[in-house]
Amino acid sequence: GDKNIINYLNSIKNSGNGEYDFQFGWVSNEDIKTLMKANTIVILPYDEATQSGVIPLAKSFGANIIATPVGALREQLGNYKNGRVSAGVSADNIGQEIIKLID
Repeated sequence: GDKNIINYLNSIKNSGNGEYDFQFGWVSNEDIKTLMKANTIVILPYDEATQSGVIPLAKSFGANIIATPVGALREQLGNYKNGRVSAGVSADNIGQEIIKLID
């Protein structure tokens, strides 16, 4: 997206809670399988969307998915057992779902 996320990245990196690898840009077909297998949670923090091609892709790898309640993301997740929809689009809403999932 076009959001300035530097402040968020700095907060996460300085939190001391785990190891993070941030990658930005287009993901090639060759890298998708490696990235999906290396991640246990796929977060879709959209503040606007209609649908996302990431959802069926993440589902095909059995990933845990957290999406925001915009567009048809909820409908795309359907009854997927590893899918969650946050209460809103704020970082706090998404964070609460991450904590629930980890707990």
